[in-house]
Amino acid sequence: GQVEHLFVDKTGTLTENNMVFRRCSVPLGRCKVEADGRFVAETASGPVPIKLDTPDPINAQLRDFFTCLALCHSVWVDKDAVTDDEGHVHRRKRYVSMSPDEEALVHAAAIPQIGLVLERRSTTVMDLSIDGQRTRHKIIHLMEFDSVRMHSSMLVGHPDGRVVLYSKGADATMLPRVRNIGPPPAEDDDETDDEDVPPTPGTGLRRQILRDLETFSESGLRTLVIAKRELSALEVEQAREMLQEASTSLTDRAQRLSAVYEKLEQDLDYLGVTAAED
Repeated sequence: GQVEHLFVDKTGTLTENNMVFRRCSVPLGRCKVEADGRFVAETASGPVPIKLDTPDPINAQLRDFFTCLALCHSVWVDKDAVTDDEGHVHRRKRYVSMSPDEEALVHAAAIPQIGLVLERRSTTVMDLSIDGQRTRHKIIHLMEFDSVRMHSSMLVGHPDGRVVLYSKGADATMLPRVRNIGPPPAEDDDETDDEDVPPTPGTGLRRQILRDLETFSESGLRTLVIAKRELSALEVEQAREMLQEASTSLTDRAQRLSAVYEKLEQDLDYLGVTAAED
């Protein structure tokens, strides 16, 4: 009647697969969600509450970072009818996706201190509530995740006319696509950085990214690298033409689309790293 063997399933099928956003990093530092739900910056002197309406330089980076999380995904919005104790029927919003990771990141963007709330999605547009104001963002093309690409991207048209490619995925496939983070460190390079001094693009940023990835992974968190690229008007026109031609091809459609994705998902600007708990 005693247990003699304990088998461990490394595929995750014995877990609930309920992902929760815990920490993240951007070039100017790390942040985390406290037990009470507050979103704070991790500093040498302790946690400091994040307030995006203040002029702190890290706030612009966080705004870009969470905008990607709010827009680059395959999450849909569903609304259930809920009856309260007094018999009144209300519509309750919930997010639906095949990927628990993406649901967790969309929820992260919607935390009160960030305030990027996905309100509605169709095949062509996404509506966000940003600081209480509804904005509509055009879905130009979704480049879906698969086991070969190990990342996904979304080409998004913003209300102000900008077109941005947002991308997220495994560090092994994302870091080679990111520019201005410096060369990979030499294998025999044991030099350590001062964690209190934020690195600048082109110097120690890659080292910081690798350190953050290692720190999060050692804590049992699953990580994704987040990046973006803003396209010029000419690049948008060329991208539309390439995507249209590949999408309507009668032969080798998947391969042609993959080749177009590969062209577009280059020279990305690094935004940060997510860390979620299963």
